[in-house]
Amino acid sequence: MHRLQWKLNLKVRYNPVTLGQNLTGSNFPDLLKVFRQPYGLIWENMAESPLTTSLVEELETSLYFGRELILKTKDQPQPKSILYIDSIPSPP
Repeated sequence: MHRLQWKLNLKVRYNPVTLGQNLTGSNFPDLLKVFRQPYGLIWENMAESPLTTSLVEELETSLYFGRELILKTKDQPQPKSILYIDSIPSPP
């Protein structure tokens, strides 16, 4: 049987300053600020040392028909399924 497979290249947007900023007088987030967040970094793995942690701008993976895809940072204690992200530092 032929397996259906799709290659995915994922990017994230993240700016911790915009998180929690609601529209004035509302409990709803300001979606314009949410959608205008700059691209962030994805923690590809959780190495024991920050010097060997791999941060990438794009995560490549595959989606297979009939299987769920769980995006997560590698090398984290099981059974966690967390994808860690970070903001890109501003140039000096």
